[in-house]
Amino acid sequence: MTSVSDYAERFIDSLQNKNNSEAKQCLKGIQQLIKAQQKETRVLSLTVDALAPQLHRRIYARQQLRSRLDTFLAGVHHEILQLQEQRQQTEHELMQDENRLQDIRDYAQQRRTKKSKRERQYNHFYFIPIISKRYKKKYIRARDKNAKAEEEVSAVRETIERHREKMREISKTVREYQQEHQKASDDRDEIQKELSAFETTRNYLSQCRNYWVDEVDKAASIVLTLSQSITMDMGKKQQPHQRRSSSSSDAAAFDTTLFQRACAVYDQRLTHGHEHWTTLELEFDCARCLKECKGWPMPNKVRTDELLCQPCYNEIRTSMIVEKKVNALSGKLGMERPSLSSRTSSSSKQSILSQSSSTSFLSKPGMKNALKQVFSKSSSTGSVPCADQLLSQNSQTLVS
Repeated sequence: MTSVSDYAERFIDSLQNKNNSEAKQCLKGIQQLIKAQQKETRVLSLTVDALAPQLHRRIYARQQLRSRLDTFLAGVHHEILQLQEQRQQTEHELMQDENRLQDIRDYAQQRRTKKSKRERQYNHFYFIPIISKRYKKKYIRARDKNAKAEEEVSAVRETIERHREKMREISKTVREYQQEHQKASDDRDEIQKELSAFETTRNYLSQCRNYWVDEVDKAASIVLTLSQSITMDMGKKQQPHQRRSSSSSDAAAFDTTLFQRACAVYDQRLTHGHEHWTTLELEFDCARCLKECKGWPMPNKVRTDELLCQPCYNEIRTSMIVEKKVNALSGKLGMERPSLSSRTSSSSKQSILSQSSSTSFLSKPGMKNALKQVFSKSSSTGSVPCADQLLSQNSQTLVS
């Protein structure tokens, strides 16, 4: 594709060869390229302006979702800390009960041994009334102490079992909370990535628009202004009444040098823009099909704040072209109808005027007698009078 610098070089060569027609064609080609690029820049600016509200909504939605997830994660983390504290307390109580259980077991073993001893003594002295009665009391007291010790052992064991069950439940709940926390944390990381991507896209689009508008478009305006100025200067120099002076040739040479430098700067900025500031593949909402599309959107030509996907844009563009052609055709037909009506009115006016003139002509004195003479002659000859005969007869009658 021919660049602006290529056209500028051809323009310089054409001036050196004094080929003004080719030089004008080069300037025209430069102006066409500049205007086409300015149109693309305007479309890019409209697209970025229309994308800004959608990106803001997406960023705001992700920020709200991230905030809710942060609140949820903080709540889950607090619950986990409380459960871990409960588990530590339960573990401490469990250790105390286990130590207590060991002591109670030793005491119960002593009571059991003492009970067995008193039971043997009671059995041994059972048939001795006085002694058996005393050992019976000792046996009953040892038996009660042993039963109480066994009950304490059972109670401590039940307490230990409850502590262990509670720890199992706490561990299970902590695992569930940890899974929820991990899932919510992964979701938050994903949302943070999307949020960072949207913010990066918004910053990129803003910088892209600023570059094309502030750098490329300004350079394009300079080139376009210089090309139009050179075109006007060439048109003035070609007029015969303008004198060619050395000062004008020096000015033209200066303008040409400046013009060539401006074209080179414009091409450099344009190349840099195409390499670093191009369009992106992004998510947007189509205003026509109401779907979330992916790609680079196009602004609506009628409502520039609306974005369209490529199929909807092509469909609307085709319908607008067809509508424009139909309107042009209907406009032409509308222009022809008044001409036809005017023709009809003019012809009707002419017929009315001819009828009125003929009526007035026939109403003149002597015209009826002349016509009677003509028709009587024609009836005698058997021929119908023609227009020439009528006119000649009328003229003779008028002369007479």
